[in-house]
Amino acid sequence: MSQSSNKAERIRSLALFRTASDTAVEHLSSAIDEVSIDAGTTVINQGRRHTEGFAVSEGTAEVLVDGEVV
Repeated sequence: MSQSSNKAERIRSLALFRTASDTAVEHLSSAIDEVSIDAGTTVINQGRRHTEGFAVSEGTAEVLVDGEVV
């Protein structure tokens, strides 16, 4: 199995993209960078402008708003 088809399968496994068309998943697959983040790493800071989006395909993430877990 190719790396791009593996990426497409991981994208399709996310609830947000389960019903996306094959064309949409193909576009996402070519546009998305996969990264591994160490536990405890801050990825986005509240109040700052960001242009990225994130989806967690393995593990968990904790989201805080005004210092409180939501």
